[in-house]
Amino acid sequence: MEEASAKDSLLRGKVDSYYGGNEYYLSVYKNYADVRLVFSPPSSVGKFGWDTDNWMWPRHTGDFSVFRVYAGKNNQPVDYAPENIPYHPDYVVSVSLDG
Repeated sequence: MEEASAKDSLLRGKVDSYYGGNEYYLSVYKNYADVRLVFSPPSSVGKFGWDTDNWMWPRHTGDFSVFRVYAGKNNQPVDYAPENIPYHPDYVVSVSLDG
């Protein structure tokens, strides 16, 4: 685990056991601490006129929120600061509208 931090001080390593302790894997993480709430729908989005369908199925309650990760100018993790910019990952999974 220390090897991951030695290569890059922003990396954290964690060893997890799998398959009942028969295999162990090192997972390497980069911790971004500046995460901000961007959008959360009003509670009325799931209450179609009233709260009668709260525990009836199918439920449509709009239980979701959108968060955004912020980073420093070099796109690396930093603590919260107003001048931080949205994080830009190296790769983003594309969404197909072809069906």
